[in-house]
Amino acid sequence: KQEVYVIDKVPPTLTASDPAEGGSNVPVTKVITATFSEAMKPSSFAPATVTVDNGVTVNLSYAPATSTLSITPTERLTCNTTYHVAIGAGATDLAGNGLVQPATFSFTTTSDCVEPVTTTSVAGGLYRAPQSVTLTCTDGGGSGCARIVYTTDGTVPSLDPPTNGIIVAGATADPISIGVGDTVLRYFS
Repeated sequence: KQEVYVIDKVPPTLTASDPAEGGSNVPVTKVITATFSEAMKPSSFAPATVTVDNGVTVNLSYAPATSTLSITPTERLTCNTTYHVAIGAGATDLAGNGLVQPATFSFTTTSDCVEPVTTTSVAGGLYRAPQSVTLTCTDGGGSGCARIVYTTDGTVPSLDPPTNGIIVAGATADPISIGVGDTVLRYFS
């Protein structure tokens, strides 16, 4: 029989964050991550321990394999705003050692928050014959029309895993055939 004893008196540290300290032009939908120098006790991460200022509420999840905490805002962040993230001494490693001092970092979100506008060549409605619809993206804010995502079955199109819908590169998706029966076209750029 054998017993192993490990005495750990070394407190954990924050080794990396995404966005990095002082980062700019961060997307308003960014999932924030914090990586630590060693394995952390997942239950030590709580809303009182991990805060983002400006009234942001977050969901927390910890990946033990990479010692990385994901901090997911429950709503989009505000454009052109500096946010400060603080992880307090209540966050501990597996031995119970707390951070020496609160780990903090800040970043600023993008100033381009004018979302692209996507329009249809044929308005939705009741028609006697099948329709051919073209989707067109325009962007006055500068973020661009890199792609259009759409579905024809009424489900919400998504780029986030799992992806859902048809993804077309560029500012135009055409033609989309709308046949006999009910079709719910949902789209975004």
